[in-house]
Amino acid sequence: ARISKLLEVEASESEQHAMIDEMLMRGACLNLMKEFFGLRTTHVSTRKRILGIPTVRGRLVVPTHEEQCRIYEEWLNLIEVTDIRRRLLEVARRTNLPLSIEQVMNQSKNNGSIPVQTRNLQVAF
Repeated sequence: ARISKLLEVEASESEQHAMIDEMLMRGACLNLMKEFFGLRTTHVSTRKRILGIPTVRGRLVVPTHEEQCRIYEEWLNLIEVTDIRRRLLEVARRTNLPLSIEQVMNQSKNNGSIPVQTRNLQVAF
């Protein structure tokens, strides 16, 4: 029983590390990584360096209206996915857009019409 529990924990940790790596490769910003995984700046920069991901400086790219529509449509198509991290990642896969664009969209929604709460892993467009 103890060994199976250890294997379960190891599998869960491996899955989380794989998710972190993919999110970083898909352009997730520091704020997103901090919010979802509690990662600090040094950990994110180290992982990016190990993965060979260049550091992007400056403001995040604002999505076009067409990109916003694609993100929104895919978000609705994935309504059954309750883990917000997995949902965001799947939207990025399906739209082939970087997670940083989704983050900009989330931030703009927070400032106006549609509330987004990532702190409790509950996001609603």
